[in-house]
This record gives sequence, structure tokens and C-alpha cells, in this order.
Amino acid sequence: MKGRKFLAVLLAALLWSLPAFGELKTGKLSMSWISEEDFSAAVPQSWLWSLMDSEHDGKISYKFYDTMNAMIMGLNAGEVDEIDVPQAVGEYILSVNPEYEICCAMRSRPTNFAFGFLRGEKGEALCAKFNEALASLMRSGNFSDLQEKYIYDPDFASIEPVEFAEFESADKIIVAVTGDLPPVDYVDAAGNAAGFNTAILAEIGRNLGLNVELVHIGHSGKTAALSSGRVDVVFWYRYLAGDEDIFKLEVPERVILSNPYYMTDIFVHVRKK
Repeated sequence: MKGRKFLAVLLAALLWSLPAFGELKTGKLSMSWISEEDFSAAVPQSWLWSLMDSEHDGKISYKFYDTMNAMIMGLNAGEVDEIDVPQAVGEYILSVNPEYEICCAMRSRPTNFAFGFLRGEKGEALCAKFNEALASLMRSGNFSDLQEKYIYDPDFASIEPVEFAEFESADKIIVAVTGDLPPVDYVDAAGNAAGFNTAILAEIGRNLGLNVELVHIGHSGKTAALSSGRVDVVFWYRYLAGDEDIFKLEVPERVILSNPYYMTDIFVHVRKK
């Protein structure tokens, strides 16, 4: 299967085709809870980035982008040399943009995908319900089917909008989608939410008997959307905790996360051919 074959290659070795000189300018999706300066200072200290550091004599800089589209535009305009994304996202980018290539693959700390809620009685109660629904979904076998469809063996040309059940007189939750991690968090050209996260959310809505309304919010605005009460739930991904300061800052104090429902430890760098 396409996704698994690619993953097997990545697990075999680190793939490098980087020049051994000059500064490496790398694009990343913004993290609203940490500045570019703090990120740049903290990340090169970890073993994950040590090879890039040595290849470029320590000359590495990072530029944050609010959306995936802005980051791709920055890559095209030469603002950055490469962009750093999870493996599944890199595969998607190559499938729709043949002028790009994967130039570097890394084993990182495991990165968990989860749902984020505002800490407090309401958010914590909703988080507990989501955890119960996720556990039920995994026991049913439907979860594995969704992973196969969207992550392990995707057909990027036929990703369709996800349909949500509607329940008369039921409570409604508002969920922020960014579209910035296709095909995991994905919004199509017509503005319809699709992809793995949305499919998981639709199953949770059915399990809990909740009506789900989706709101399109940029990656960097999700924490503010939670804090303001504009949304009840956001999609979140984070590295597992480590010793470096960067990994301690990944989840703001006011945010509580559900149990993880997807994990990856492969990140890739994408650049123009």
C-alpha cells in the first residue's frame, strides 16, 4: 500500500540531499503559544534537528506561517528553502503539486493528534465524553477503517466532504477546522471539511448524539477561538514531552487535550525540485 511502503522506506534510513553550506530557511505552521525566536533557540538543541544543524554549520532559521496555503506560497516565493510537515501531509502535498519533492525524512519524537478543549467544568466534561466516544470507535473497528482510508492507503483524488448526522433538539458543539494538515485536517477548494479528523469527528457526533457545526479558523487562531468561546473544540497535535523547553510549551495552560487518536513519528521536509 502506498502509505505503508513510503513509511517502510523512511524507517530504514534518514534521507538527506541537503547542501553542506549556507543557512537553511525552514517554514513551519505557527504556534500561537511560542514565538519564532523562542522556537528557533530551543529546537536546534534536540537530537531531532542535530543533523540539519551540522549540515548547515548551525545556520538554521525558522519562519512561521498562519496557514498551509501561506506556507506553500512562501516556499514558492523563496522565503524559505523547505517546509516541515508530518509525513502524511508531505505525501498529500506531492500528490497535488508535482513540482515538489521530499528532500529529508526524520524520526522525531512521537507526535499525537487529539482534540483540544478549554480547561474548566464545561470543557473537561466534553473532553471526557470525547474520550468515551473515541474508545468506543476504536473497539468497533471503524477507526481502523478510517485510518486505512485517509492515512495508510489514501486516494487523494477522491477525498469527499464528510457528512454529519443531525439530531432534532440535540445539543450542538462548534468545532474549529483549519485545513492546514491535509489529509488529516483538510478543507477542500469549495470550503467543505473532509479528511481523517473530520471523519473521526462525525463518528463522535453520532456516538454522543450531538449536532456538530464546523468553523474554519486559521491554525494560529485556534487557542484564541477556544478562549473566547467562539468554538468548543479544536483539532490539536503535539510532540510528546521532552527535556527541551520547546516541548514544555506546546499546550497552553488553559487547554486540555483528549486522549490521542493518531500518532506519527515521521516528519519530512518538502522543497521545490
